[in-house]
Amino acid sequence: IEKEGSVFRQLETSDVEVLIDERKVSLPSGALRKEKDSDSVKVLFVIDKSGSMNIGTDKLQAAKDAINNFVGNLADNDSVAISTFGDRYTEVLSSTKVVNKSSISQAVNGIVATDQYTNFYDGVQKAIDQAETDEIKNIIFLSDGKEDNPAFNLLTDKSGKKKESEKNLITNLNDKSIRFFSVAIGNPDAEPTAQEYVDYEAMKSISEKTQGKADLVNMPSINLDAKGDKEVAKNKIAEQLKGQLAEIKKALKFSYALVFDLPRDLNDSGEMVLNFLITDGVKSWKQTTTYPYSMQNGKPIFEKADVKPFLSASLGKSLSIPDITLIFLLMILPLGFLSTIPAIFNKFAAVAEERKVNEAIVSLAPGSYLIGKQCPNESGSWGRRFAFNQGDTVIVCPQCGIPHHLTCWAENKFQCMNRVCESRYQISEAILTKHNVKVLNN
Repeated sequence: IEKEGSVFRQLETSDVEVLIDERKVSLPSGALRKEKDSDSVKVLFVIDKSGSMNIGTDKLQAAKDAINNFVGNLADNDSVAISTFGDRYTEVLSSTKVVNKSSISQAVNGIVATDQYTNFYDGVQKAIDQAETDEIKNIIFLSDGKEDNPAFNLLTDKSGKKKESEKNLITNLNDKSIRFFSVAIGNPDAEPTAQEYVDYEAMKSISEKTQGKADLVNMPSINLDAKGDKEVAKNKIAEQLKGQLAEIKKALKFSYALVFDLPRDLNDSGEMVLNFLITDGVKSWKQTTTYPYSMQNGKPIFEKADVKPFLSASLGKSLSIPDITLIFLLMILPLGFLSTIPAIFNKFAAVAEERKVNEAIVSLAPGSYLIGKQCPNESGSWGRRFAFNQGDTVIVCPQCGIPHHLTCWAENKFQCMNRVCESRYQISEAILTKHNVKVLNN
């Protein structure tokens, strides 16, 4: 239950019911503990210092700016450790209280991207070892690359080695109850041998299976917006990283901790249901949250929570005005905020969305970096005859940065063809007509 916007107050163990595959789990007294605001958070930052981090756009400096901003928004009693990886893993700063911001900032600012190789998996494993030693439960991992070293590059079965390494790392993180957050900076859709390629899928796999999250700073989109200005590109990366780290920060602190022993005879897969009882002493309401799980190496791995509606439709019909008033008091932060948003906000949001899509549509000028690239609708060697040419009208997906022929985008029901993205952005009839695009109705 996150502190930000939490609606639950004064909960006790008796207010919580845990069901594993519909079987009720016995909770010891004190299983639900209220965490005080003074409880500290400990974070280990692991930063890629391979040479690619400052080739072209200075991605390393952008990361430094974002990390310093993140630290500046922590409480004085929180702690931060800093490490780097590349040719080798280096502990730059041991766990240090944020009250010593100058020491943390000095450590961050002193990092230099000089290494030739990226020992990606070894970097994650050594971060796990350091986190366990320092009793740190949250790792934030920033990289613009992939596993890249002489031993790995000589392997004939790289995919097999990747799967094995990621599986072992996930097991180690879960065994030690360490959450792995990651930020990938680069182009996940480039050829794996390309300098700009980032192994976002590896970071995403490790993060999502260890109760963390993965974010992507998509460099094609950044470069398109920056129009060749490296300083602008660096600042755009830094701003995006600041937002992503702010979201990670929300996941680090909790108001309550629920601690209990899981049954030993769990199914191969199933779900855990948490029922929270919210009451005013007379009437009560139930909040249900479901966590699907699957067994891996004899241990349950829980997926993201599915939060059920606060009120059922039938219960809502029977509520009196005092009941509704109480619910608003219980949920004052989220509902109070939503109730104050004027209707005109939606109109502004729609206008902003349309502007963003329109800005993503470009007619390729001579020398555009997109000339010669391929639309995902015509990928593969056979599609090279349809590569982008000067004068073509192209839309660059505002979400992932992948370019498409405007016609292909429209014929795909205005949806990105990148299977990792699949974002949908509608284009008005007027804009299509302006660019001589006609969409056949199926």
